[in-house]
This record gives sequence, structure tokens and C-alpha cells, in this order.
Amino acid sequence: MSQRETSRKLNRPQKTVNRILRAFYQENRLEDAPHQRRPRKTTEEEDVFIIAAMVKYPFSTTKKIKEELGLSLSLSAIQRRLHAANLKSHVVARKPLLTTEHRRKRLDFGRQHEHWRAEHWQQVIFSDESTFTFCWNQ
Repeated sequence: MSQRETSRKLNRPQKTVNRILRAFYQENRLEDAPHQRRPRKTTEEEDVFIIAAMVKYPFSTTKKIKEELGLSLSLSAIQRRLHAANLKSHVVARKPLLTTEHRRKRLDFGRQHEHWRAEHWQQVIFSDESTFTFCWNQ
């Protein structure tokens, strides 16, 4: 079967068929030739430091890790190192901060109702009509 027929039958470009056959006849291989990879920008030691920083401070950002370790590396490269170590990013849950006044009122409420038993609390309906926005665009 000719290269042209093989190309049509496999629905592949004739150049591809030619390249594969040449590699087979000249080098006795069917796999792609090994490629020279670009050297990594980080050493194994730096990778360990990146991973250790994220394990120690799981809510840290890649930007903070980069600054702390003084790396001249892109943020996406740091994220790839963390991903390779199966570390997932964590996002801190945002919640409204309690003021001193809020704390005092909560403490007063607790002291006024500390003697209540379960039966009393079952009669209470808790409702929160406050709306809190956690994201700037909502």
C-alpha cells in the first residue's frame, strides 16, 4: 500500500505517514522521539520550601509565598508546584467583624438567658433579617 493510500485510509496527512514510516525504517521506532525539556526554574529545595510554606500557612496566597521566599518565579509556576504536590488552595470565609458593642450585647443576652432550659429555647424562633454582602460585586 502506498503512503498516499495509507494517508487516505487513516485520514491523516501524507507528511505524517511519511514521518512515521521514515522513523520506523531508519531508527526502528514507532514512538515519538524523546524531546529535550526546558530546565525547571526552581530547584528541588525551592519546591520543598514552597510546599512547606503552604502547609504551614494554608490560607496564604501564592503572591505572599513568592514574596516571603524571595522567588523570581511567576505565580502560575508556584501554583503548578503546589498542584503537583496535591495541595489545594483555601479561601478564607469572610464574615462581618464583631465590634466591642456587639460582644457586650451578646454577653448580656447570654447572662440573661443562662438559666433557660431546652423547653424555653424550643419556643424561640430565630430569624435574621440582616443582609451581608461578602463580595464587592454583589
